Formats: sequence, structure tokens, C-alpha cells
Amino acid sequence: MTQKISDSKKIVGVFYKANEYASKNPNFLGCVENALGIRNWLESLGHHYIVTDDKEGPDCELEKHIPDLHVLISTPFHPAYVTAERIKKAKNLQLLLTAGIGSDHIDLQAAAAAGLTVAEVTGSNVVSVAEDELMRILILMRNFVPGYNQVVNGEWNVAGIAYRAYDLEGKTVGTVGAGRIGKLLLQRLKPFGCNLLYHDRLQMGPEMEKETGAKYVESLDEMLPKCDVVVVNTPLTEKTRGMFNKEMIGKMKKGVLIVNNARGAIMDRQAVVEAVESGHIGGYSGDVWDPQPAPKDHPWRYMPNQAMTPHISGTTIDAQLRYAAGTKDMLEKYFKGEDFPAQNYIVKDGELAPQYSLQDSSPLPVTEKMSEYKASLTNKPCVGKMNGKSEDKPLPSSLALETEKPEGEKATVEVEYIESENLNDVEDADAVLKSVLAGLDSKDWVSVCDALNNVRRLSIFHKDAMLHMLEKVIPLVVKSLKNPRSAVCKTACMTSADIFCAYNDHITDLLDSLLTQLLLKSSQDKRFVCESADKALTSMTSYVSPTLLLPKLQPCLKNRNPRIRAKASLCFSRSVPRLGVEGIKEYGIDELVQAAASQLSDQLPESREAARTVLLELQTVYEKAHPLIKPDTASSSPEEEHNPEAEPITWEIFCQSKLSALSAQAVLRVTNVVAVTTRDGLVTTGSSSSSQL
Repeated sequence: MTQKISDSKKIVGVFYKANEYASKNPNFLGCVENALGIRNWLESLGHHYIVTDDKEGPDCELEKHIPDLHVLISTPFHPAYVTAERIKKAKNLQLLLTAGIGSDHIDLQAAAAAGLTVAEVTGSNVVSVAEDELMRILILMRNFVPGYNQVVNGEWNVAGIAYRAYDLEGKTVGTVGAGRIGKLLLQRLKPFGCNLLYHDRLQMGPEMEKETGAKYVESLDEMLPKCDVVVVNTPLTEKTRGMFNKEMIGKMKKGVLIVNNARGAIMDRQAVVEAVESGHIGGYSGDVWDPQPAPKDHPWRYMPNQAMTPHISGTTIDAQLRYAAGTKDMLEKYFKGEDFPAQNYIVKDGELAPQYSLQDSSPLPVTEKMSEYKASLTNKPCVGKMNGKSEDKPLPSSLALETEKPEGEKATVEVEYIESENLNDVEDADAVLKSVLAGLDSKDWVSVCDALNNVRRLSIFHKDAMLHMLEKVIPLVVKSLKNPRSAVCKTACMTSADIFCAYNDHITDLLDSLLTQLLLKSSQDKRFVCESADKALTSMTSYVSPTLLLPKLQPCLKNRNPRIRAKASLCFSRSVPRLGVEGIKEYGIDELVQAAASQLSDQLPESREAARTVLLELQTVYEKAHPLIKPDTASSSPEEEHNPEAEPITWEIFCQSKLSALSAQAVLRVTNVVAVTTRDGLVTTGSSSSSQL
């Protein structure tokens, strides 16, 4: 998206009108009249800047500018709804900016398909929203609104307020979502002496949990019934739209207080009304509605025990100064063709940010199609070596990059994922060996996929020739695993699997960064990428010697990310049996027991089940090495009866001697429920060595 400063762009801003209030504060920038304070700057650069609040209907002011605008700026407080239909009409549109946080007013899937960039000023108003949420909790808890209304109406009835006013101290407050705003809220609630809970995709690190005093609850169904106050801090996505319906609200305590400054559409509108009217919800407060501005007949305006306001929490004067500056900074970078701060992107290169992507969508089993604007592709026919061919010629039809498209149409890029058994040898191994590093480090993602597939071919057909290059190749494979483009990431996962198969123990010294990325990708990416990363991890545990692999896995069992811990636990449980009976003894059964025991208390069931599997196998090995002496064969000699060496150390005694009391109790609970006969034969007795070159 390289631009020349001399290029004149049409930029449209959609903000609320301030009318007489616009001149009352020179820093009131987020309104039509003051237009983020960037009008003079934009016009001095030769750009055309149009600002309006008229955004709805076929004849609105915004609609007139849709066909030829280049940049559209909007705010969450007066959002311009950018539908797929509007995107289709906007032939020149390149950039959608949100002055603030939250881009759900945009059809993000349509924007990604059209190759648009969507960005927001991440962090610009998180403090403002967190402070507002704290205020709303106190307003509801102390029954403030009826008291205020009494004063305005000339009344004085203390009982009418006090009968449902409570202290915040000692109450349980749970936040659904613990991103930037959620963490700030928890930090601000800690001094009030509340019991703080949070539910999120990922658990915070121990330092942040200590700082906030909050406890992670993996299951939302488990957290909600415990809460006196529920705060909604999750983004609006297709998965969270209407999440708090009648059934979900029914799981909460009777009289629960709800604060929602996230998005109105996360709530089932009518379910909230009915629950407030019945008293199941004791009070509801927020500043977000669906739609916005809220119509005069919106039922939330008239339900009892509400403390609703217009969408104001994130548009304080301080926040306006921050998101105006952030918008200007991104426009400057846009004009220069520079990247924005990574955390600001919501859609980039056809990829959605993780919180907006559809993680549950069906994987693409064979190809991934990426759409991009014609301007981002060259007009030259694509050439490459996706099938190991080094000569310049068009790719096979299943891999063609279509660039010869009529004006305004999108181009489609297809990448074929080739299974290892279907890969063909390269025609000129020496030439590919010389070029593969440059290909892996290319800025062109198609070239990177090409090079990754060539690494796979070299590993399979020329593994001796590739061996000396592994030290340089593997860091570039790790770089590809970090690539936000799913096609590159999946191909890198497939490459990792083939490297493990070919080189097994020869890559142990290079394994750490590769292992970390595969664990991460297998736990939190698009499903088809997760599945490919899982296959790579299976290849790793199958071909890398467990004696060398287990020391690499053990630190991952303590990772802050519970999903990474779960995947590491599964790899651990697959590797331990490959040691064999003698290998387990040599490695140290006590060390393995301690590692597995630490996972029994993990929050994810996958970790706990993997630990149980390992412990059952370790118990089998231990009991084979320390058989119990049956009473009918025991010596009656008094000397032998009192000889400690003649008395076997049972599994129970062993666990109690190596573990804390609680850990030993947990281990014995999961191992003693299964009869010894059902465990026979779980451990392999073969050699633990892996295949060598």
C-alpha cells in the first residue's frame, strides 16, 4: 500500500455533532466541528477532507462519497456502518480507520475479502472505559440513580434508596474478557476488597494475576453463578453476538448487577428487559446500544433499575486527544507507505485479528484462497518453483495466481498443500540449495511457501546435502510459523513435520524456538493451521529421541499459556512410553512422576488427562521393578522381617516420599482407581533410540 505524499486522497470522517459545545473546549476534537484537529494538516498536504454526521439511509451525506473516497474514519460513538454493500460500491477505498477502539461497525469479512486495511487506535481510551465501568458498578451497588432523581424531583425518602444499597467490599465481581480494559478494571477494583474473577480466551501470567488479585475461571458457566456483579469486556464478534441470552442470564445469581460498556449487541435485548423487570437482574448499566444512536423507543430506556447513558465512556477529552493523535499518526504512515503499529491492525493482507477471526469455521482441506486488490499484485505472470521447477513458466492450474483481471475485480491466489508422500524431487538440487535461504527470507509470501516446499523436498530426497544448512534453515522456518498469513504458517508446519522425520536427533540443539511456535500454533490459530501444527508435533514425538526431547518439553509444562501447557502435556505423554522400561529407570522415574503430578491440578482437562496417562504408565514400570512380596512366600525369619532392604517400597510410599502431601494424594487418586491388570503392557520395552541418518 505504498503512497506518494503528492497523491491527493479523498478522506471522509464521520463524527457526532457538538453544536454549541464545540467551542467550549479547544480539546473537544472528536466532533464534526473540530474533525479530530487534522483538517488544516490534511489540506496542507493537498488532500480532500470531508466531515459529516449524516450516515444513515440511501440519501445520506456519507452515501454520496462512498464511490470515490480512499479513506473512511469513524468512531464507535457515532459509527458509520460499513456494510458489504458499501464496500462493493467503494471502488477507491483502501483504508478504514476507527478513531477509538472497536471496529464491529465494519463488515470485517467483506473488508478482508476486498483487501482493505482496517485499523484502530488500540489503547487510546482503555483507561477512560475502565474508570467508567468502575463508576457504573458503584452507581448500581449504591442505588445512586433513584437518590439523584429524588433530589431533582424535590423528594426525600431515604428508605426508598437504602433498602437495596450495598457495599462493594466483599462482593464477587467477574469480568467476561480480560484484555486491556478488563485488566485495568481489575487493578482498580483490587483496593475495594472484592473477590475478583475473570474469564478469557487466555489466562494471565502469574505476575498480572498477583497484581490484579483476580482468579481465572476457564468455564463461563462456572463463573457466572458466583458473581454479584458481571462486567462485559469482550469484543463483538459473530461468536459473541447475542451471547447473553435468556439461558445465559438464567445462570446468574438472582439480583445480579450487570455492566456492559463493550457492545450492545452482545446482549439479547429483550432477554435483558425481561430479566430486569422480573428482578433476576438487579440493575443494568452501560453506554452501548444496538443500534447507535438508540431510537427513542428502545426498551432499555424505560426498564427499571437501569443506569444507561449514551456511548460516552471512551470519549473523554483525554481519550479524544489520544485517539486523534493516533489517527493522525496512522494517516502519516499510510501516506508514506509505512506499516502501522502491529496492535492497531484489525484486518491486514486479508487476515483478521485473532479476536475477530472465526476460529470455529471449517478448515480448507486442500487450498486456501486469499483475495487481494489488483493494486497489490504485479501485472506479470507468476512464476516459481511450487512444484520444484526452477524454470520460468506459469504454475500449474491448481496453483495459478490470476492477475489478468478486468478493472476493479479482485485477484485470487491459491496455494496447494501437498502431502509429503506426493512431493516430487527437485530437478536441480544444487540450484535449489543455493536459493532456498533467500526464498525463505523473501518478503513475497508465495516465494516463502515455494521455498518451504523445497526444504521439504530436500529433506526427503537430499537430506545429507541439507544437513549442514539446518542451522540457518530452522530459524527461517520459525519465522514463517510467526507469519500472520495462514498459507505460510500451515506450509511451515508441514515443513517442520518433514524435518523431524528426516533429521530426528540432529536438530535437538535447534529445537527450542521451533517447539515453542508449534505448541502455540497448535493451540490458538485457525483450525486447519492447528491441525497441521498438531501433525508436526506428532512427528516430533515419533522421531526425536525421548531422552533428548523430554528435557525440552518439561519447561513448557509450566508455560503461562494454558493451551501451550495442554499441548506440551500431550507431547510429554506420547514421549514417556517411548523411553521403554529401562529408559524410564535411567531417565529418573521420580523426575517424570513429579513433572506429571504438576499437571494434575492444571485448569485444562487435556493437561490433566495426559498427566493421568503418564502416571499410569509410570506406576506400571515402578511396580514391575518393585514387585510386592506375597504373604505365602515371605520369609518367616525375624531378621528378614526387620530388614528394611527386604521390605518393598510400595507405589504409595514412593509417591509420598517424592511429592508433597497434596500432590501425592492426587497421584494416588488417579492411579489407584485402575486395576493393575488393566495397566499391563502399556509401556513399550523396545529401544528408546530413534532412527538415524
